[in-house]
Amino acid sequence: MRADGHKGTGKLQLGPTGVTASEITRVVQLSGQSLMKQEAAKGDAYFAGLLKSAGTTRMISTKGWLYHLPPKARTWLRTGRAGGGAAAYGDQIINVLEPATLTKLLSTADRSSVTPWHKNRTTGRNQRIYTRSGTITLKELYRVSPTFREAAGTSAVGTDEIWWQYLYDDRGLPDRLVWHFRTTTKADSIGLGDNRIRSVRLATRFRDWQARVSITAPKATPGRGPAVDEIIDILRADDRPR
Repeated sequence: MRADGHKGTGKLQLGPTGVTASEITRVVQLSGQSLMKQEAAKGDAYFAGLLKSAGTTRMISTKGWLYHLPPKARTWLRTGRAGGGAAAYGDQIINVLEPATLTKLLSTADRSSVTPWHKNRTTGRNQRIYTRSGTITLKELYRVSPTFREAAGTSAVGTDEIWWQYLYDDRGLPDRLVWHFRTTTKADSIGLGDNRIRSVRLATRFRDWQARVSITAPKATPGRGPAVDEIIDILRADDRPR
């Protein structure tokens, strides 16, 4: 099973403790829907929810609440209590704006490089870009990252490894973050969510650090959010029907 992919844009509001509010618009495109429908018909709630996630979803988290505007919906839902980064960190599961998380991530690096000084094509600023990469287990990430713990909930995240690559500039500001999970031929390596997802890759580009950001809560009614609307939901999925 595979989702062809998704893309999105968003913004983060930062404070002394990190991300205090976030907003994201994401567009999901699915392939292999006939197979997903077969699994959903067998009682697989995850694939049933995934099919409903196709299209454009908007999410906002601010002042302790999470808000959803699901595909084709016209009314925002206030779906529950959540941290400021909840809207942004359901697909991108690594929050490098948490100092302890970044420190742990960099401690697992096994490769590094740096570019020559060059001019940023957008801002015109002279800069250098540093690249670090390595692997970290989901269990290690869960232990160190409050953002990941909140997103994953009480699910058993397992000990699978994810490969990561982090790029930052000479000021120490994040430029790009990529993570990739892929099953291997090892006997103990299966796909995420009881082998529902065998490969996933996600990249986040950071930009406009000088911009002033203000995120406000939309007018919304209390309600239940989509069962599946982010990559992290695969970790909370029940065992597959056999």
